[in-house]
Amino acid sequence: TAILGTMKKYYLEKGMRRQFLEDNLQRKALEHLYVVFDGMVPKYVIPRMLMQKPICDYRQRVSILFVLIHDFHVSDANAALTFLNTYFGKMDDICAAHKVTKIETVAEEY
Repeated sequence: TAILGTMKKYYLEKGMRRQFLEDNLQRKALEHLYVVFDGMVPKYVIPRMLMQKPICDYRQRVSILFVLIHDFHVSDANAALTFLNTYFGKMDDICAAHKVTKIETVAEEY
């Protein structure tokens, strides 16, 4: 019976160690996904995405705004990035001041 008890304890501990390692890997993967999503979506949405829950909130009023910079052509890449960073920074400030949630910025579209 002592041998059976020792074997049982060994396999129980082995299973607990395996579970710990699997949980640790999953935690690290979720932390990585959080960092990736952090720059893409509002922070309050990330936990729901990671838990695979529906992301839908009731809103009384909703407005959608698409902003496109017409005839945006710049030959100097540094000048283009400086302009876009300045422009989008100002748009972000305006959105924050009015409690607007920005969903996505793609290329020269805000």
